[in-house]
Amino acid sequence: PPGSKLACVDVDDEHGGYLAGARLFAAGWRRIAFVSGPATERATRRRHRGLLRALYETPGGRLVESSYGDWTLESGHAQAAELLRRRTRPEAFFAANDLLALGVARACAAAGLRPGRALGLIGYDDIESVALADPPISSVAQPKAEIGAAAARQLISLIRGESPGRQLQLKPRLVIRRSCGRSAAAESTS
Repeated sequence: PPGSKLACVDVDDEHGGYLAGARLFAAGWRRIAFVSGPATERATRRRHRGLLRALYETPGGRLVESSYGDWTLESGHAQAAELLRRRTRPEAFFAANDLLALGVARACAAAGLRPGRALGLIGYDDIESVALADPPISSVAQPKAEIGAAAARQLISLIRGESPGRQLQLKPRLVIRRSCGRSAAAESTS
């Protein structure tokens, strides 16, 4: 973890949350809900903090609700279904992982709402299933190959008795698909 003396490879989850929030706000969504796993987990806190940073930079932006459960599709469905029943429902969702995003998409479909048109949706991790969803779900992609290569280099250094180097924090990137935008340009990007 950042700040420790151990060598590690990490992803800047706060930056990932910021990318998701900034994209949803750029698409014109203003009432955003954050759906996540346990509130006590570091990834949850960092992704939420990034979303809040994007929110504070957006005139009229508003976090409708932060909802916590576990990291499953079922939890995403239950959290989103509850949020969609409220009088002031979210215009968009940022799900802190892609299984949650798939659950959010199911809850939206059950409510007759299509992500990308009736509301925005972005997940996190860019697992294969979100690209195959209907509509394809935008997601913050972790640099998996870079993480593996950097971790392998650090391990080889340790095995050789060398210093494994410093802590390394990699930047995620946003993969834009049809679920996050109102505009024709956003709808045609997959």
